[in-house]
This record gives sequence, structure tokens and C-alpha cells, in this order.
Amino acid sequence: LRKDSRIETLVDISRLGLSYIKEEDGFIKIGAATPVARMTESPVLAGYAGGLLKDAARAVANSHLRELITVGGNLGMALPWCDLPPAFLALGGTLIIYDGDEKEIPLSEFYKDRSRHKKQGWIIKEIRVPADKPGIGIFRKISRTKIDYATLDVAVYLEKNGDMITNPGIAIACAVSVPRRIKDAEKILFGKVPDEELFRAAARNARSSARTITNLRGTSSYRSQLIEIYTGRCLNEAWAALSK
Repeated sequence: LRKDSRIETLVDISRLGLSYIKEEDGFIKIGAATPVARMTESPVLAGYAGGLLKDAARAVANSHLRELITVGGNLGMALPWCDLPPAFLALGGTLIIYDGDEKEIPLSEFYKDRSRHKKQGWIIKEIRVPADKPGIGIFRKISRTKIDYATLDVAVYLEKNGDMITNPGIAIACAVSVPRRIKDAEKILFGKVPDEELFRAAARNARSSARTITNLRGTSSYRSQLIEIYTGRCLNEAWAALSK
């Protein structure tokens, strides 16, 4: 803040009642000011999507910082060290935005033009995911230490209808400049009876679809390899859990 001369005023929104996790009207709703730590202990999220959101929340920083970091802040800033976006993307999450009126926008659309949204002065009020998620989600954070910034975050979600995959979700963050959902890889999976080659094809697509970045935690080429490897592993793990 001291380095940005454009900032003239700070507004405290901590008393607006935006800290909550509840199931209502067919959605799980999480207030933007909810500390990430509340996600790890919420009974509403216990068992939801195989624990996908709780696992992602546990990957954020450490127990002390999770009391300070908010869900809305982690999703809205979406910096390379923000771990929550891929889990919410894989579940088809949406944001409730306030700019004088309330509007709902898919999280995937928000990330496509995040800089413009920030300039418009939007306030994130709430994050929603469908409550009916009977499948299994897997989240993996790949980092040098447990509390270090991630080299890659990947989340997958699968549902099962007979022997076929339905409603797949694949999303990545930290290895790319902006979190993204890999919809082309999802299309490869939808309605198919899975085998090793199908999962390898989806993982290769995830790798080729991602414009990876280079920084102190990994080169672009290294991160590309990680995307393919861990997307494939997560898909296999999710399907194995569904098939038990």
C-alpha cells in the first residue's frame, strides 16, 4: 500500500456479515470474508465432493495465516500463491459480485478478464458451488515444502454413471499466470468408459492447453511436465475412489 500512490482510501468490510458457510437453495454458499480456516472445519463441507474444498483449504499457507486469509481474497486476487481457485473451478463455482447491484458470474469467466473487473471496482460478496456433487474431487499441491508457494495446483472432479464418466472438472493454478479450467480435457472424458489411455489423453490435453510460467519455483517446461503427470494421477485416483 505504501508503494501505490493511487490508493487514497481503505474501506473496512469486516462488519458486513460476509463470513459464513451454508447450504441454501441448492447451493453451498461461502461469504467472501470467510477465513479459509473455517473451510477446513465446516460440517457443511464435510464429505462434499470427496473433501475437495477442505483439502484445498488445508493446502493454503499455514494454520495461522488461514485465520487471516479470506476465501474471497484468495479467489479474487488469484496470484501464483493462491491455492483455492482450481478446486472451485473444477466444481463450476460462481461469484456473486456487487457493483451497486448484485450479479452472478462464473468463476472461469471472471478469470478471463480479471484486470478489467478489478478496475470496475467490483466487490466479491459470495462464492457458490452446486450442493449436489455426489462425485469425488482430488486436489494436489506440488511445492518444495508444505507451506511454500505452489509450483502447481491441480484439481479434478468426476462423477460416475454406470461405467461412464459424467460431469468432469479439471482445473489448474500457480503453474499458469491465471487459474483456468481445462474444458477441452473435460470433453475428452465426458460420457466415456475410462481406461489408462483415456486419462493419459486428457492429461496430455491439459498440458498442451496450459501456457505455463517460469519463476523461482520452476521453469515453464518443468511445470508443463507436472501438469500432465499430476492431472493423470488425480484422474486415476478419483476414478478409483468412485469405483470402490
